Amino acid sequence: MFNLGKKITTLFWLAIIALGATTIYTSVLVQQGLQTKKMIKKIYKNTVGSSLPH
Repeated sequence: MFNLGKKITTLFWLAIIALGATTIYTSVLVQQGLQTKKMIKKIYKNTVGSSLPH
């Protein structure tokens, strides 16, 4: 059976690992969002921009 110190240490390291995983996941989401934003801007420029009178 775990003693209190061992449980606290285990929870601490799990929290540190979870923080790292959350940081990595957030950076991946930000990169995907930036790529999507660029693609939407490109599509908008090609469709709406081409229909405007010159």
